[in-house]
Amino acid sequence: MIHTAIQTTTAEMLVNKADVPTVEELSALFVYDPDSGVLNRTRRVGKYAVGTVAGSVAKNGYVYVCIPGGRKLLAHRVIWAMVTGAWPLHQVDHIDGHRTNNRIGNLRDVPHSMNNENNRHALPSSKTGLLGASPNCDKFRAQISVRGKARYIGLFASSEAAHAAYLAAKRSLHAGCTI
Repeated sequence: MIHTAIQTTTAEMLVNKADVPTVEELSALFVYDPDSGVLNRTRRVGKYAVGTVAGSVAKNGYVYVCIPGGRKLLAHRVIWAMVTGAWPLHQVDHIDGHRTNNRIGNLRDVPHSMNNENNRHALPSSKTGLLGASPNCDKFRAQISVRGKARYIGLFASSEAAHAAYLAAKRSLHAGCTI
């Protein structure tokens, strides 16, 4: 039986945001190996045999698994549901920042804001390529956002120094930071 997930509001949950399977249905499709963080198939699906690794890594770096009906689910959310017995209420954060490390000890159910606080990489549009450091005339500015408000950290002679100051501030101001 399939039911609608009422408490799940994040776009992260499903590719197509359709009805989600119950934990029992997931357990009939997959077996989870907590040592490797991998889901294996418990039944043949097309050309894939029982016991083979389920899922594949998408361009965004996350592992997706297919369930009957052609729907795709994020593997880390499936794993969370299978291990805890309930679908996550928020986003499932990869504590170490590696999107394919789906060991349960590396996953946590956190609000979007805390998940963002665990960001480890600069945006592709960053001019320095370093988190928290941006050019400012002939120096580099370090700035951090805390609860939606920008906080100025300072100006530095190098982008590396601005980045280091940002990381120090991040460790003390972001509850979700695991760097």
